[in-house]
Amino acid sequence: MITLPYKTLKLLGWTTVILVSLSATFYFLLLINKKVQRSKSNHPITTKLKRLLRKLIPFIHSYHSALGTAALITGIVHGYSLLQSVEFHSGYLLWISISFMGITGLSMKISKNKSFYKRIRMIHRVIMFITLLLLTYHILSMKLLL
Repeated sequence: MITLPYKTLKLLGWTTVILVSLSATFYFLLLINKKVQRSKSNHPITTKLKRLLRKLIPFIHSYHSALGTAALITGIVHGYSLLQSVEFHSGYLLWISISFMGITGLSMKISKNKSFYKRIRMIHRVIMFITLLLLTYHILSMKLLL
């Protein structure tokens, strides 16, 4: 087995944090966009924000799946390389959560049934919040251990 330097493994962990955060940004931008599009305001800032979101959302959406896949890979390399085994702890739970995100995301892509798609999308969003909570817990618990 190839052993990576600790700093590299730490960098992989923070890379995973960034990838998960960027992927989650897609949902939050959709929420902001919904509010802004409903706004009747003609303020220049609102107009600029509407234009920015119209460009930014499709851009992030095009990378959303790749970001999730990359987070899955960097997460497992980070965790397995540090522990040299599969152990049950917060990082493992986080990785399982990211895996479920991928499974539900893939299910949405292949779904032909609209009601099934909506149900899976809701599950995907709930798992996203669970993933963000687990990510926060994992970071805080590892900071306390180090």
